[in-house]
Amino acid sequence: MKNWMLIIRKARKLITLTIETNKMKILTIKNNISYLPQVIALGDKNRNILGFLPKSAFEEHASKDEIIISVNQSENKLTGYLLYRKSFKKNIVSIVHLCIDNKERKKGIASNLVNYFKKITKDKFSGIKIKTRRDYVINKIWPKFGFYAASEIKGKSINGSIITIWKIDFKYPDLFQYLYDKKAESKLRVAIDANIFFDLQYSPTKDNEQSHLMLSNWIDEKVEFCLTQLGQNLL
Repeated sequence: MKNWMLIIRKARKLITLTIETNKMKILTIKNNISYLPQVIALGDKNRNILGFLPKSAFEEHASKDEIIISVNQSENKLTGYLLYRKSFKKNIVSIVHLCIDNKERKKGIASNLVNYFKKITKDKFSGIKIKTRRDYVINKIWPKFGFYAASEIKGKSINGSIITIWKIDFKYPDLFQYLYDKKAESKLRVAIDANIFFDLQYSPTKDNEQSHLMLSNWIDEKVEFCLTQLGQNLL
């Protein structure tokens, strides 16, 4: 009798999940720009995990059609989004944010977003990359989506966090592509202004949040921070 009750409960849960999934639809932001304010609000709500991203950055990604959204159309409500960045030089796409509304989690929305993302990028790029802190619980989901841990690097956190680089390979590059990618890996070398350096010594606030943008994982792909001789003398 207990086994039958367990089967019935599981069946009800599956039916409920199927109905809820059917309500959801995966869309690109380009033709659904009215959802952008909800995307920004959800990102800001989860900034402690995702990191700070200014409104202007969301708008730029939207203008490039680099945001995929999951919406409950019957309620005109955003349930989650995937924000990414295209690199034609490296022939790869990088996930910047994968964010699901707290009330909508464990409904397969993250999987739907990632699967749609893979579908629209697999014929245009060599693969997908994402950087996450090793101590974050979300790290457990990436292997389920087909990612593998390619490498690890030291993060910029004061606590000395470790960043895992997860990848999906669509194509195996030839020698010429490999050499081109290595050349494209060169970063812009910059020296941080002293005021920004001092801002980074304190927890994020509205006054210093722009400076804390320098600690975002995606910045590391574009910029290499350097110390001037004066800066070295101060350490």
